[in-house]
Amino acid sequence: MVIYESKNISYEYLNTDKPEDEHFIKHIHNEYEILYFKKGDADYIVGTTLYHLKRNDLLIIKPAEYHQLVMRSPASYERHVINFTDKAIPKEIFNSFDKLQPIYSILPDSTIDKIFDEFTTLLDGNKNKESIIFQVAYALKYIIISLYNTPNSYKHQTITTNTELSEILKFIDKNPEKNLNAQLLANKFFVSPSWITHTLKKMLGISLKQYINVKKILYAQQLISKGTKPTKVAEICSFDNYSTFYRLYKKYTGQIPQIDKKINKQEKNA
Repeated sequence: MVIYESKNISYEYLNTDKPEDEHFIKHIHNEYEILYFKKGDADYIVGTTLYHLKRNDLLIIKPAEYHQLVMRSPASYERHVINFTDKAIPKEIFNSFDKLQPIYSILPDSTIDKIFDEFTTLLDGNKNKESIIFQVAYALKYIIISLYNTPNSYKHQTITTNTELSEILKFIDKNPEKNLNAQLLANKFFVSPSWITHTLKKMLGISLKQYINVKKILYAQQLISKGTKPTKVAEICSFDNYSTFYRLYKKYTGQIPQIDKKINKQEKNA
């Protein structure tokens, strides 16, 4: 696996004849992600939607969505991944990106396909990190514009695994400030609390409480990055006490909740 990263964009390439579970762990993050599937025998799960991947499929994953690749067989596997924040591309292009579909079938030998092939050539040429990140960022803009301007060229069929659970998860995603639990959700969506907890555990492999907490922490991370004080964020996200918020924030982000010093400086100078 090869990884190049900067503050607002990262590029990862994997090409292996022996796929291992450690390559495909379920994960979630606050960045946008583009995954380009070149070969393998795999499905990709994003939230409650299952995609049967075909060669040259391109997946778009929004922030705070659980996602995981599941190998159907131990066939050789190759893919490219670009992770980025909204600061990695111009605002007008980012606005186009936010309107894209979650998956596209890219035509073989099309410009987009050739762009990813060129990435592997860059890696073989031992280019430095700055050069590769610059070219990935430049290519990202073209990919977004191309998908936005010619969407019908890349249509793809998807399979939704559980529409009812999907609606419940959407409600959780849109309400990280609420004090959510199984009974509240059951009353709102006319199902039993046990159905919610069992189905979510089966689909995502985590408990309802874990899912809610992760969503709250990712939302908290966004608020803190914009300058909101951690103590205020804990209150906004309906945590009972700051120590619980602090512990969960460190657990899920690997960092302690604190405002970037640059943000503090900007506020004082404003």
